[in-house]
Amino acid sequence: MNGQQLSRLVRRLQLLAPAMYPISVTTSKIREGWYGACQIIKRKDSKRIKITINSFDQYTREELVDILQTQILIHEYAHATQWRDSRQEEERSSDHDSEFGIHYARIYKLLGMSD
Repeated sequence: MNGQQLSRLVRRLQLLAPAMYPISVTTSKIREGWYGACQIIKRKDSKRIKITINSFDQYTREELVDILQTQILIHEYAHATQWRDSRQEEERSSDHDSEFGIHYARIYKLLGMSD
C-alpha cells in the first residue's frame, strides 16, 4: 500500500469510526514480530493517537506470506467457530458482525497473539 492509499484509508476510517483524539499513521520498521503499534501521545495541552504500521522492509517474501496466511487463517477460523445452523446463518445481518469480532479476538488471545 503506498502512502496515498494509506492516507485515503485513514481518512475513510476517521469518517466511519472517529476516535476520541486526532490520529496520525506512519509506516516504519518497528519491533521484531510486531505488525503495528498504537500509542497515545500526550503533550502539555493536547493528546493524539499515533499508529505505526510495520513497513516490513526487513522481511523476506516467504516471511510475509507466512504472516498473511496466519492472519487469514485466524480470520477464517473465527468464522468457523461462530458458525451456526443454516437458518441462523441466513438470518445473520453480516458475516463480520459483533459476534464474529468476539470470536476473532478470542482466537488471537488463545494463540497468545494479543497483549
